[in-house]
Amino acid sequence: MLLIKLLKELDDLTITPVVGSVSNSIVIEKIGYLEKNPYLQLTTLKIGCLSEFMKKCEMGFRFYGIFFLIKDCEASYEEFEPEKIRIFEIKDKTEPEILAEKCRKVLRMESDEDEICAFTTAILQKTTLTRLLYYAAKTFQCKIIAASSGGRKIYGGYEYDSSVKKPVFLVPSERHFTIENHARSLQKNYGKDYSDSEPYAVFNSESGQWLLQSKLFGENGYLGYLVAYCPSLDALASIHVRKFQILGSMIVHMLQTAHLQNNHFGKNEDDYLQVLLGDLLDESIDARILSGDDEQSPFLKTTQKRICSFPIDEYAYKNKADGYLISTLRKCFPDSVCFYYKRDIVVVLDADRDGKAFHEKRGEFLQLLEKNHLQVYISDEFSDIALIHRHYQQCQRTRTIKNLLNRDGRIFYYDDFKCSAMALELCKDGDTDKLEEFCSEDLRNIREYDEVNHTEYYALLKIYVISGKSMSACARQMYLHKSTVAYRLNKLKELFGLDLDNHEKFFDYYNSFLLMELMGVNRKK
Repeated sequence: MLLIKLLKELDDLTITPVVGSVSNSIVIEKIGYLEKNPYLQLTTLKIGCLSEFMKKCEMGFRFYGIFFLIKDCEASYEEFEPEKIRIFEIKDKTEPEILAEKCRKVLRMESDEDEICAFTTAILQKTTLTRLLYYAAKTFQCKIIAASSGGRKIYGGYEYDSSVKKPVFLVPSERHFTIENHARSLQKNYGKDYSDSEPYAVFNSESGQWLLQSKLFGENGYLGYLVAYCPSLDALASIHVRKFQILGSMIVHMLQTAHLQNNHFGKNEDDYLQVLLGDLLDESIDARILSGDDEQSPFLKTTQKRICSFPIDEYAYKNKADGYLISTLRKCFPDSVCFYYKRDIVVVLDADRDGKAFHEKRGEFLQLLEKNHLQVYISDEFSDIALIHRHYQQCQRTRTIKNLLNRDGRIFYYDDFKCSAMALELCKDGDTDKLEEFCSEDLRNIREYDEVNHTEYYALLKIYVISGKSMSACARQMYLHKSTVAYRLNKLKELFGLDLDNHEKFFDYYNSFLLMELMGVNRKK
C-alpha cells in the first residue's frame, strides 16, 4: 500500500509530517516498532512514542526510514535529514500497539497480493538473466546489479535511463557501481547476515545514494549479491521488498540451472585471469585441471608470484572516485593481476617484474599506503598456481598475527611472522596459555623480578632482542641515554646470568618474546 493511501485511511487521527514530506511513491508493506532491527527495510513503517525515539537517539542509535511517532513530549527535529528519514507526529493520545494494529487493519484492506502475483508471473516468463534484470530495472526504475562475492564476476546489470524511460545495459567499462563503494557502504552489515538473504537498505553518505542489498544463496552456498542503487529515499521506499526477494530467488535459480557462474563480462586475458584466480582462491575449481592446459596463460605457468592482500575496510576513500584504488594499484603493478576478492583487493604479483619495481619504489608505495590508510599483507613466493589458496591464507594469518601483536606499519610479510604462525597452529583451540612451556625460563624470571621490584628489565631486553641488539632503539623507545641502557644491560647479565652473545640463547629469547606477545603477557597491567 502507498503511504499516501494509508494516511488517507487514517483520517480520524491527527498526523503531521515533521521531517520530510508525504511522497506519492513510498510503499508500506508491514508495520514494526522502534526496537533495534539488524535489517533496515524502508517499506516497514516503524511505530513508537516520541520520547522513546529521542531517548534511543541520545543513546547513539541511528534511525532511517519511515516513522509514526506518538507525541508524548516536546522535541526538536533539526538534526534529522529528509534524505534519510521521514517522521510523522501523531498528536492523538494512543498506545503504539493500538496504533500499529489500526495500521495493519488498513493494510489488510488493500492487499498487494495481486500485484505480487503479477510481478512473479512476469519474471517467470523471462528466459534469460539479461531479460530478467531488464524487467527489474524497468519495474523498479533504478540500477540493478547481480554480481558474485567481491564483484569479480558481474552476472548482469541494467541502469534505468529516465530520459528515454527504459533500462540501459551496463557496459563493463562504463559501470561505476563498483565494489569499493559497495563494500564501504556495507561495512557494518558485512558478516552479521552472511547466512541470511533478507534484503536490507544502506545509505551511502558519500554518494547520497540508497542501496537495497540481498545476498544470493544456492544449493552450494553463497553465490553473490543483488543490489538496487537508488538516488533517493523515495525511490528506494517505492521498491516492494517482497518483489526484491522473489527477484533474488529467480536469479539464484537461473545461476544454478544455466551455470552462469562461469560466465562474465569481458573476454580478454585480464578478465579471464581475474575470474580464474578468484575461483582458485574460493577453491571452487581444482587447480590440477590446469596442469594439462597447453594454452593457459604464461603468467600462470612460468611466473614467480606473491599474493598481496589489501583490506579496504579502513580505506580513506573520501573525495576519491569509485574504483580509484583498484585502478591505482593496477598502475603500480602493470604486469600483475589485480581484482576484488571478498573484502580485499588482491594482487597476484609478478615477483620478477613488478616485485623488483616494488622494491625500487618502496618509498613511493609506502606514501600511497599512508595517504589512503591502507595496509598490505604479502605471502611467500610461489610458482605453482595450485598453491594460490595456501599463499592467500598466509596473508590472512599475517593480518591476524599482526593484530594480535599490535604491530605498527603498512607493509607486512608472512616471512616475518612464521614463528608466530607456527605457534598459533599449536593453539587452534584458542588456548594460547599452552605456549608458556616453550618460553625461556630466563624471561619468566625477569618478568617476575620486575613485578616485585618495579623495574623494567623485561621491556628493555625485549626491545634489545627484537631490534637485533640496537642500543639506539632501546634508548629511543625507553627515553634513556645510551650509557644508561648499557648499564642496565650489564645489570641484567649479572642478575640473571644472561649470555646475550650466545646465538642459540639469543634466538631462544627472540622466539620467547614473540610467544609471550601472543599470550598477551607483554601488555602492561
